[in-house]
Amino acid sequence: MKFVLDRNFSENYQSIVVDIHCEGRWVSRRYVWVDEDIDSFIQSYLDDCKIEMISAFGVSEWWVVDSDGMPITMQFSTIFDAKEYLKKLQDRTNVVVVEQKGY
Repeated sequence: MKFVLDRNFSENYQSIVVDIHCEGRWVSRRYVWVDEDIDSFIQSYLDDCKIEMISAFGVSEWWVVDSDGMPITMQFSTIFDAKEYLKKLQDRTNVVVVEQKGY
């Protein structure tokens, strides 16, 4: 996952813009208080991710979603694949933090 931070936003506000991307797709935008530790925000975001099952017309799919229910990945056909993906996501080995200056 990639977390793109924009600290310039905080010049007029008390927060940092964090755009979250996974596998090249934008997932979510969060606002983090300027005095909050970014590493603890990222850890909390990843820890709050979970698996949700969606069933329709007799077909079940599993999705890895964030705490707001926003899908992070494409669907998985088995819960085992979804659990394995979530485990890799939460171990933080593929986390990249990028800082940018404005849009």
